[in-house]
Formats: sequence, structure tokens, C-alpha cells
Amino acid sequence: MVVVCMSAIVAGSSRRQLIRSVAAFVPDAQPIAGAGRRRSSSSPLQPETHGSTHIHLSAHTHTFRRSLYIQPRKTKEELLHGSHGAIMMAVDDNDSSEEGDGQRSMDSEWDVSGLKAETQRMYDRAIKKTSKSSKRVADARQRAEELMSDPDASMEALEACPNVDALEAELAELQNRLKKLNELDEELKSIKSKNGKRMVLPENVAAIAIDLGVNDEPPKRAPRGPKKKKGPRANEVTPRNPYRKYFTESNIEIRVGKQAPDNDALSLLPEHRDGADWWMHASGCPGSHVVIRTHDANPDSNVLQDAAALAARQSKCGGAVIKVSLCRCRDVSKPRGAKAGLVQLSGQVRTLSVNMKEAEKRLKRLDATEEIN
Repeated sequence: MVVVCMSAIVAGSSRRQLIRSVAAFVPDAQPIAGAGRRRSSSSPLQPETHGSTHIHLSAHTHTFRRSLYIQPRKTKEELLHGSHGAIMMAVDDNDSSEEGDGQRSMDSEWDVSGLKAETQRMYDRAIKKTSKSSKRVADARQRAEELMSDPDASMEALEACPNVDALEAELAELQNRLKKLNELDEELKSIKSKNGKRMVLPENVAAIAIDLGVNDEPPKRAPRGPKKKKGPRANEVTPRNPYRKYFTESNIEIRVGKQAPDNDALSLLPEHRDGADWWMHASGCPGSHVVIRTHDANPDSNVLQDAAALAARQSKCGGAVIKVSLCRCRDVSKPRGAKAGLVQLSGQVRTLSVNMKEAEKRLKRLDATEEIN
């Protein structure tokens, strides 16, 4: 190990100047992240060792001591195949089923049928794990080759590359386990036993099962937590209506379309209106379609004024007085190719006038009865 110590009074020196001074001593050195941080003068400064080269540069100032630690640079091969990103292999990963039965021994009795089923389950699982591990190794090798052939590869990219050696070691371990599970499966095929009957296994078979941690029953599952509260089922959800509901003082329902496609549905589909119902719309400008759910030949004037006030408010008409058209729903049709919300009126069409200032109290009462779905 090479140790170089330099001490000097550098009350005005910057960190960059200190690093350049050290680089002159060790050209292949690189600064460690976080080096050169301010320390309290009351805190003892302990030298540290990084890699094979340790350089301790102390800079005494009036109020603090500054320390900079340097370590030699790593090559591409060391970064790609070194100890960074080591993978902790846990190939058993809950495969071991020895929970509550105590330690198995060569003289233990086994449920052969259960052991066969558990061996097959773990074998299938090992195949999936090996396949995934093999893909990780292939991807890591490809990435490492790309970085090795790139002369401009950054240090961050090299350090972020998966550890090929560790991944290959993991794959080898999984392949070895898969081979042993297959061997155990083949040995069990030659052993015949009735369901539920327990027996002592041949020594070679028992040794493999114990080594692999295979039991004759599935592992015990942890108890489930409290059930999550389920939302309403699809058939229990109330379907969306294309209109809002309002009610007059005499409890007559008035339906007001929400959007242009909803206006078409409200005015034309029999599930939302009857042919004998009354229909309203602000004259000469875009707005919501309004349906009065009554078949009366001469509806009450208050009912008509309520519906007219809603049609006028839910339109883009301006002015203090707005005219509203009135006809039966059966006289409303849609021209071929017309855009959403555009309809054609036929038959007897009447016109009502709405004074918007006078309608404010009426609309406030209607809003208190609004129902939206």
C-alpha cells in the first residue's frame, strides 16, 4: 500500500487546487465522491483507506480541517466484471417446505404421492426461474460488449452495467438445482406407493430431497389479510342518463340534455321520452334540448314557463328576453348526416318568451330539485 501525506497551511486554497496537487503525485488517481467536505474543528479527523492507494491531504484553515481521499481508477473490465452490483442468490425462495415438520432425516417416513407432486411443482418453478436468469445473462453480456467496444463510454454507464459474473453464477446455481430436481423426479417414478401411505425412501432419494429442501406437502401459506371492500359490480352500476332532472311545483318532471350527443338521445330515443311528451329549445341558437314529461294537450302555464326558463338558461342566446320553441316530441326528427344536437321540427310549433330577470326566482326553485345521473 502506498501512503502519501502532505500537510500545509492553505488558508486561501480551493478544492480544485488541492486535487491538482495530489494528481501530480498519483496520475491514475480519482477523487472519491463527497471528499473535501467541511468538518468541525472539534471532530477528530480519521484517515481512511480506499483500494490500494491512500492519499491523505490535510488543509488547516482558521476554522476547519479539509480532507480529500483519492483512490485509483478502475478499468472497464473491473467495472463490468468486478464486485459492484453483486447479486444475492436465493434460489430456494420459499421453495423449502419444511415448516412445522422438524428436520428431515434419512430415516424419516415420506408421503411419496405428496413428494412427487411437490417435486413437480418445484421443477416447473425452477424452469421458469432458469429461463428468466438466462435472459438476464444474455442481456448483460450484450450490454457489456457494447460498453467494451465504446471508447467514449462514461463512468456512470460502466458502473450501471449489470455484473455479468454474478449473473452467470446465479444461472449456474439455478441450472444445477434444476438438474437435481429432474434427477429426484426420475428416481421417484420408480417408487410406487398408495396415496396417503408413508414410507422410508431409499438413501440416495432421501439425500436429494433433503438437500433440495423438498417436502411431501406444499409450503404453508401465510394467512390472508382482511378482504378488500369491493366496489359495485358492473350490473349494479346505475347507467348514465343523457339528461338532468328538474321538478315543477306540481311534480312534473323536466329533462334537460347534458351535451350535444345527449340531446340527440333525449329527443329521439323512446327510452328517454314519449312521442306525446312536450319538447323545447331556445330559438335560433345552440342549447340544451328540454323534454316535459306530460301528455296533457294543454300543459299548465307554470310548467311551460319552468321548462322554457331552463331551455333559455341552458342556451348560448344573449339578451334580456329569449324566445323558446315548443312542440311535441314526435314532431322532432334528425336530418340525414346532421351533426350531433341538430334536429328538425315539423307540425305545430309554438313560441314562448322568457324574461331572464323575472325567471331568476323560478330557476332558483328548480335548481333545488335537480337530480343528476
